[in-house]
Amino acid sequence: MQTSWTRTTWADVLDAPGPARDEVHILSFAHDLDAHVLRELEALLTPQEHAQARRLRRELDRDRFIAGRARLRQLLGACAG
Repeated sequence: MQTSWTRTTWADVLDAPGPARDEVHILSFAHDLDAHVLRELEALLTPQEHAQARRLRRELDRDRFIAGRARLRQLLGACAG
């Protein structure tokens, strides 16, 4: 088994090819985004996801939920083509 770690930008992740049959890609990203980036990500959410985010009491939890859902949507969209 071969293991490698690479730091890259989010744009590079979205443009990269998906894993081969014998590979697993593990991604992580920072949740502490500036307000401008967070608002752009928030625009990607569905009305149901907006409602779910509003139910979270702490602003930090809301921001993390928004960032996580939007990044997942971007990643799945890139994988699906």
